[in-house]
Amino acid sequence: MLGIKRCNRKASCRLVAVLLAGLALVGCQRAEQPFDGERPPNIILMLVDDLRWDEPGYAGNPVATVNIDELARQGVRFDNAYVTSSLCSPSRASFLTGMYPHAHEVTGNLSDIDPELTPTIGMLLQEHGYRTAMIGKWHMGADARPRAGFDEWFALPGQGVYENPDFNANGKRLKSKGYNTDILTDRAIEFIEEHDDEPFYLHLSYKAVHQPLMPAPRHARTLQAADFRGLDRPNVTERKHSVRARRAETLLAVDDSVGRIMRYLEDAQLKDNTIVVFTSDNGYLLGEHGRADKRLFYEESIRIPWIVYYPPLGKAGTVRPEPILNIDFLPSVLELAGLPVPAHIQGRSFAPLLTGGSEDWRAYWVYEYFNEAEFMHLPTHLAVVDDRYKYVTFPEGADLFKEFSGEDMLFDLQVDPYEQHDLAASGDHSDILVAMKTQLRQFARETELRFFDLDPVFVNKRIKWLMDEEEGLGWFRAGMQRTYPQGYPGWEPPERKSFD
Repeated sequence: MLGIKRCNRKASCRLVAVLLAGLALVGCQRAEQPFDGERPPNIILMLVDDLRWDEPGYAGNPVATVNIDELARQGVRFDNAYVTSSLCSPSRASFLTGMYPHAHEVTGNLSDIDPELTPTIGMLLQEHGYRTAMIGKWHMGADARPRAGFDEWFALPGQGVYENPDFNANGKRLKSKGYNTDILTDRAIEFIEEHDDEPFYLHLSYKAVHQPLMPAPRHARTLQAADFRGLDRPNVTERKHSVRARRAETLLAVDDSVGRIMRYLEDAQLKDNTIVVFTSDNGYLLGEHGRADKRLFYEESIRIPWIVYYPPLGKAGTVRPEPILNIDFLPSVLELAGLPVPAHIQGRSFAPLLTGGSEDWRAYWVYEYFNEAEFMHLPTHLAVVDDRYKYVTFPEGADLFKEFSGEDMLFDLQVDPYEQHDLAASGDHSDILVAMKTQLRQFARETELRFFDLDPVFVNKRIKWLMDEEEGLGWFRAGMQRTYPQGYPGWEPPERKSFD
């Protein structure tokens, strides 16, 4: 059994009501709680945007990420870390809530977390006396206004920009001068300095390395496309060496920031009592399978770097093979802080893995992506992943999307790590397909997974607006015209699959 349940709305509301009785929303009196015995650890999440697991220097990339690499040498590295949905808002909400996207209901980039559905890590830590800060990219909902669970708020509106960005600083618009990554790190260090006498949680969410790429001036044009030749995976059909170089240059300011923060923690004598997690909100396709961007079930899209630095636990330089998910962040840091993990949390704590334990780890996990009107060519799909196989299914059927047949897919990741050979139709793996379909049914029952039926009237209106010459989006119009060269036919909902 997976041992996970979807958050019951009524029960969750009762939980949040109890929490908020002692919590403060931004700008209000925060709950204070004295600590018995030793001070609990500080917690820092460094969340990079769109960074693949293989882009830091330690993974073989020809870029000198000396500070990220040093963090990996001093900490514990999880080389098989994944997101449960490879899209900004759903993934970020999963980090914050410890829940799958279909459970916290942030299934696309236009949604925001509902604090009445589930509390965030900030809210839970506030209840236990932590000072909390959200600094950087929030990217949920339509604005950058302060959200529940954070005493300090310094957020970019939407994606933000790299140069001279605007911020929402505790409810007020602030115009800044300088480079985005550096400004975020400056503010993060200020927050640590202001609260170094009490336990804190710092949610530090960088814009880098999201498109459109813009390295810091000190790093611009320091790398060449030729530096990245020879790195292409066998499934690359469109080479993007210049994009790789630009991404690597943009990452260098993040690497500088990792070094600055770790040096400050050391100088302030906080390093030994601070949990630092370095990771990303999703991977990114760089020409694999002829694609760019994320969203899809392929390894390059869903796999992320994951480093945990916490000196009291874990041998420096340890590399763990277990599959870690973004929903595991919340229960792990709560356990490491000695705090209770709410019953509705769907992730599990990797804290035992830091000290060498590995018994009874997850046998499989589920990936989910729900179709967005702006990306009609990419279908809703679910994937079951175990230690060898990946099974992919498309609940919306075969008739809607041009780029996938809608038929189930199966990959043997042990012999085909680049996912080039679909085994589902061969007939030789019927027992594997039956077993993984059963696992998906079990997951759907335990987590109350339902398939989000799209409203065809809304979808067709939305697409018509997006393709409009004057009001629409040029990139979307161009993409739809490539996908449907004879014209978009309008959408009728296909028959839905059922797992019951």
